[in-house]
Amino acid sequence: MSTKSGKCEHCNAPLGHGAIKCSYCGGINDVDLKGHYFTLHEPEEERICAGCDQVMQTLNIRSSEAPFYIERCDNCLGIFLDNGEIDLIINDHDKLVHTIDHIRLGALKEIPRNEAVKYVKCPVCQKVMNRMNFGDSSGIIIDQCRDHGIYLDAGELQRIVSWVKQGGLRRNEQREALKKEDFQWREVFHAETRSQHNYDRRAQSFLRGLGNFIQHLWS
Repeated sequence: MSTKSGKCEHCNAPLGHGAIKCSYCGGINDVDLKGHYFTLHEPEEERICAGCDQVMQTLNIRSSEAPFYIERCDNCLGIFLDNGEIDLIINDHDKLVHTIDHIRLGALKEIPRNEAVKYVKCPVCQKVMNRMNFGDSSGIIIDQCRDHGIYLDAGELQRIVSWVKQGGLRRNEQREALKKEDFQWREVFHAETRSQHNYDRRAQSFLRGLGNFIQHLWS
């Protein structure tokens, strides 16, 4: 989802900050694949949109020589990605990241979300999907079926790509490295503390034994 205001592609009315649905005509604006070339193909199997229960279309968003197929609903513009496909998409963008823009990452996380919490079914197996915060810290709540893939509401793919471009994955890597370093430091500290504790116990035991021995000599 864009962090900038724009105009509705259906009625040309102004869109609110980060909005994809026009408050004037009710149209949903395509921000995920806007300006992106794709072709329609016959699906290998029918997949039902988790957002509106319509049959999803199969799109090739790359070339015919190296196709990359995804499912998208023509009604609500929701997208379904098979397991592993989101990683292929974001890794291409992550390779180009050189700095972490903390300000823009914060702005992306603050984009208002007006939708109510709703649990939806997997387009493949129709089992209820799990809600999860993409990348643990992006603030983008997606729906995941562990067996088949993830469902994204309209605009969420664009928000994920923007989060990655601003260094979201790199920031996570830094945080994990700091957590690992902190854990290792704590382990060393606890090991030294245990070692000191054992030394103190041995010293106390030795002094008690020495005291008993001297007392025995003088008795």
